[in-house]
Amino acid sequence: MKNRRRRRKRKIGRRILLLLLGMGLLSFSGNQAYHWVNRTPFFALKEVDIQGNFVLPEGFLLEQSGVTLGLNLFQIDGKKVKEQLLQIPRVKWVEVRRQWPGTLRLLVKEKNSIGSLNGSYEVGEDGELFQVRGRRDLPSIVGENPEGIKEGVILLSFLAGTEGLSQIESLEESGVRPMGRSSEEVFPMDRMDVTNPDDILLYLTPHRLVHMGRGNYEEKVNRLKLLLEEFQRRGEVYRSIDLRFKDQAIVKK
Repeated sequence: MKNRRRRRKRKIGRRILLLLLGMGLLSFSGNQAYHWVNRTPFFALKEVDIQGNFVLPEGFLLEQSGVTLGLNLFQIDGKKVKEQLLQIPRVKWVEVRRQWPGTLRLLVKEKNSIGSLNGSYEVGEDGELFQVRGRRDLPSIVGENPEGIKEGVILLSFLAGTEGLSQIESLEESGVRPMGRSSEEVFPMDRMDVTNPDDILLYLTPHRLVHMGRGNYEEKVNRLKLLLEEFQRRGEVYRSIDLRFKDQAIVKK
């Protein structure tokens, strides 16, 4: 009876020893595999594919991402790369994807520019100002009055928001490059003069003037849109429109 118990204990002991030995081998193999995938040239970064950028240069985005060729793809922190790119004021959205064995794909969405300010800055869809990067096809705000500039940016956002921004979104989704002329799709604007913040002036092409006054821009923009559509339908020409008065427009033909 005692011999049987001893044999059973030895048998259990051998099983435990084999189990511990197997676990050790697995751990060793796992560590070896971990070190291999993190060091092998097979997973070295060979290409960074940047998509979705229309204004920001690829070289600039690559530099801001902190990623360099040759890094191991397993060691690249996608969350950190995304956070660094989102620090760029013009960047709205970022997605980081790994494509094995050696490609990193950066999908970038930029904020739309809806106008320019005195030729030195672009006005973003949320009112932010960006440095101009070679794009000159935007509605222009002119004037040095800080209060007037603030009013002009607010008005421009309403002009673009009527239809323009939704049009740009649909263009981006279809893969067509947006040209940043959102407000001009509805209002053929040459420039906006903000010298007098109490009377923001819109110069529509060809040679037409609109007095927008100050404030209540959403209602005024909607009223202007209806007037322009009516003039177009009738084939009528006007020289100026004055929207400074509540619920009415003074039109000079």
